[in-house]
Amino acid sequence: MIDLNSFSEDANTDVSIFNNGNAGRVENVTVSVKKKSAEDKANSPDYKVFLKDANGEMNEGIYYIKEGDNAIKFKLSRLIQMAQCANPEMVGVDLPQFPSYEKATDFLMQKINEGSKKGNKVNIFAAYGNEGYPKQYLTLRGINFIEPASKTEDASRLNVVNSSDPSKSQYNDIMFRPTPDSDTTEDVFAEDATPSTEAEDDFGF
Repeated sequence: MIDLNSFSEDANTDVSIFNNGNAGRVENVTVSVKKKSAEDKANSPDYKVFLKDANGEMNEGIYYIKEGDNAIKFKLSRLIQMAQCANPEMVGVDLPQFPSYEKATDFLMQKINEGSKKGNKVNIFAAYGNEGYPKQYLTLRGINFIEPASKTEDASRLNVVNSSDPSKSQYNDIMFRPTPDSDTTEDVFAEDATPSTEAEDDFGF
């Protein structure tokens, strides 16, 4: 027998949604990291970075960078920004050298997790992608996406991108969730960035 009750979700149950589903600058966000485990699917990200506010949680998948990747500088710079904002002690300090991008990524993920364990928080900018790559879920922006929680709004660079220049309109932030039939596309910014309803505090090492 199939008991449909075991598959049913109460329609009145509250669903936790990051920033209540609102795009824009979000303050005092907790960052944590989960490393891929043997139980995860083979094509799962090597890491997931979880971003949690008072309302809910979102995450971004991080894959190890491969030799020949045409976005190496962008991806590594972005991970360094994450680590430095989550762990401000890294700012102004020479970073070590590594024999591989895998080891470099492991190091940066560890630094993000260290910052989380210290209780450090960040401010982030989330949007439904941009006009060039609409998304169905809130995701981190590609650039100017994170800052230390101590940064004031007046000094922040986490502002809405809304250029009137037609040649730059593809970078304009989408501030409202696209309709389901919109042409949503994945981009280089986040290979796996979807909302999560589960808290993932275990670093997984």
